[in-house]
Amino acid sequence: MTSVLCRACRTTGFGYADAAVLYLITDGTAHKVGITGVHSQRIRRHVAHGWQVIKVWQFTTGAEARIVEQAVLTHLRKELGLSAYYVAEMMPQGGATETVDAEEISLPQLWGLVEDVREAVASVFGDDREGAAPVRVTS
Repeated sequence: MTSVLCRACRTTGFGYADAAVLYLITDGTAHKVGITGVHSQRIRRHVAHGWQVIKVWQFTTGAEARIVEQAVLTHLRKELGLSAYYVAEMMPQGGATETVDAEEISLPQLWGLVEDVREAVASVFGDDREGAAPVRVTS
């Protein structure tokens, strides 16, 4: 019998109880919003495939980062009607479902959306980091 652990319970991989980052990257044709663990190589894998890191925001938990990411993606898909720009075969490093056409939304607009959602989530989580700057990731 195989047991399946939720992201908060598992001991390997990215877990919702662990610290995480939400990132905004672009390859000039598409933008991508994603989440990963703070010690993950995920962002570096995107950079190795030609993506540029625009902004990175650190969260106390993966759960909080996931809520922000999903709210942003829901807004992009349902409110703005923007579909994923890439398909899985075009992104061997993964993450195609979180992409959007760069001609449909600018980087400042997308990051503004992320910040608005992050602030709303922070108020629910009781986060006192209001006004904190995004962290810088070096490749």
